[in-house]
Amino acid sequence: GQKEPNVYFKTRENNLIAEIAKNPNDKNLYKVLGALYLENKMFRDAEEAFNVVLELDPNEDETKESLEKIRQI
Repeated sequence: GQKEPNVYFKTRENNLIAEIAKNPNDKNLYKVLGALYLENKMFRDAEEAFNVVLELDPNEDETKESLEKIRQI
């Protein structure tokens, strides 16, 4: 059915946000969250998550590339 991806998405999002609350400086959690938003075409949310990655680690080239792609959409 149509509902399953949304339930899955919400569960993933909530789990990641809970993890981030425990580990606010773990850039990998923000990368996963950004990728999750990207998959769901939530580009503004993805951009915010990726921006946090770059605040935590300015040398994160993969994330810079992801942001470039989002900004071209």
